[in-house]
Amino acid sequence: FIRNIHEIRALIEPFLTQWFVRHHRESDLKALERQQQVYDEAVEAGKLEDTHQINRDFHAIMYDGHYNSEALLIAYRHTDLIGALAD
Repeated sequence: FIRNIHEIRALIEPFLTQWFVRHHRESDLKALERQQQVYDEAVEAGKLEDTHQINRDFHAIMYDGHYNSEALLIAYRHTDLIGALAD
């Protein structure tokens, strides 16, 4: 099951990310940089329990403007499943 999720994610994430690269705004890039800093700070502080949500928020910056709602549903459902299994 986990292998299947990772195989699908390996297909969906590049698709969503490539679209973002072609359609992003400068403010999106700044938001990504800020979110990366938040993630790095959480790791440095040992707040690993916060990293799942921070990672999800990072990807949301790239994915939420995408037109393909089915790809988004799959990506977020898989992210949530992996996060739940990791807890």
